[in-house]
Amino acid sequence: MTRKNKFFIIIVLFSLIYPIYGYTLFSEKASVHKDTIFLFKKVDFVSENYNVKTDSLFILKDDSTVYFPKDFKLNSEDSLLVSAKKGIFLTRDKKFKIYFQKTKKENNFTLTSDTLEIFTKDSLFVYSGDPFIDDEKENMFVRGNIVRYFVNLERTELDGKTFLQKKDSSYYLLSDRMILNYEDSLNIFSGNVEIYKDSFKIKTDSAIFNKKGSFFITLNRTSIVANNNFFEGDNFIFYFENDSIKELKGNGNISFIRSDQNEIKILCDSIEGYFENSKVKILNFYKIKESQLVRVKKNEVEK
Repeated sequence: MTRKNKFFIIIVLFSLIYPIYGYTLFSEKASVHKDTIFLFKKVDFVSENYNVKTDSLFILKDDSTVYFPKDFKLNSEDSLLVSAKKGIFLTRDKKFKIYFQKTKKENNFTLTSDTLEIFTKDSLFVYSGDPFIDDEKENMFVRGNIVRYFVNLERTELDGKTFLQKKDSSYYLLSDRMILNYEDSLNIFSGNVEIYKDSFKIKTDSAIFNKKGSFFITLNRTSIVANNNFFEGDNFIFYFENDSIKELKGNGNISFIRSDQNEIKILCDSIEGYFENSKVKILNFYKIKESQLVRVKKNEVEK
């Protein structure tokens, strides 16, 4: 049987498969052995919104699963390029399972992981196995145990020991869960949130970062350590300028302690703070409920 005839047989077979499973295949070489179809050399797999190019693949007709045993590149209509070592396409579920991969979105981000599942019906990419994001657009690195990228929503969700760090090391953030919105201006962090910025260490249970306004909002009881200053309150807003904290506003059951040569303790309803070079410049306290000055003199304490 000539190469041309083999190629023609494969095209006929897959012209029948396409209406059921939604893909077509082309290659320069092909063969059929029992219930397995093999394609070689310049193989082109085309399904709705996705295209895969590789040097070989095979299909088991019993379960209609497409196997990509060697390096391949997957392109999506959403300008995503996936380079991987191997993978499969589950035709009935319309789902890719891809291994040892790198996803690239031009001028936006690169995401590497051991495993990627693409749910084509939902335009959902799910990454596991040490996923790592190099975000060129936002100039940061991000990690999580599981990463879900919703293509149509331009949104990334990370779960399990998530970590975000600016590339210039201006700040980093830890949490149990992150939601990064590329089109929207809000990034959401929840569960054991810790923010390290300049001399600030901020702990809370949930926070929102507004990228357009350059400010953080904490939504639960929050503690802050800044040099020798300690703040605690029901919620805070932190305003940034050139990636440095310039102002904070706190509301609800505020507790403030400063420890140096003397120790100052203040309880109030709200607070405003202004900073310069990571140091406190001005603090304003409102509706003070209690205040205390503890003077430390050598080894003695005066009240």
